[in-house]
Amino acid sequence: MEPRHWVTLTHEQRGGRKTQTLEYTDKTQGVIAEDEHGLMAAVIMQSWTPNMCSLHAWIPRPFALRHGFIEEVFGYVFNTCGLGLVLAAVPANNRKAQRFNRHVGFEHTATITDGYKPGVDMQVWQMRREDCRWLGEQYELRQRYA
Repeated sequence: MEPRHWVTLTHEQRGGRKTQTLEYTDKTQGVIAEDEHGLMAAVIMQSWTPNMCSLHAWIPRPFALRHGFIEEVFGYVFNTCGLGLVLAAVPANNRKAQRFNRHVGFEHTATITDGYKPGVDMQVWQMRREDCRWLGEQYELRQRYA
């Protein structure tokens, strides 16, 4: 499994082809993990500000999580892109996603009433670079000698 960075281009930008591209743009970006059996996990990054972006995850095969995918995602947003925090929005009735966010290290910071749909709130979770345990020694050494 080798994670790849990718971005979404419009149908017209791809010349009408329905294929993925590995070209760089400063718009929606992501990291995918795939093997010979297909897609294992994907994280989309969007709504970029100078210090933050929003993450959206799709992980049909959690095997990817134990083989460097999480480290790749957070290394990309915090080290490569230099962001200070990331956000994740989760419907309040999605307990599985809430458990996952908590396990990964996100902190629940806000709830937006009816934010998902009428009657279902939206929870906002954040992770700050200094609280990210997935960066390991690479981040710690960079901070020590900065």
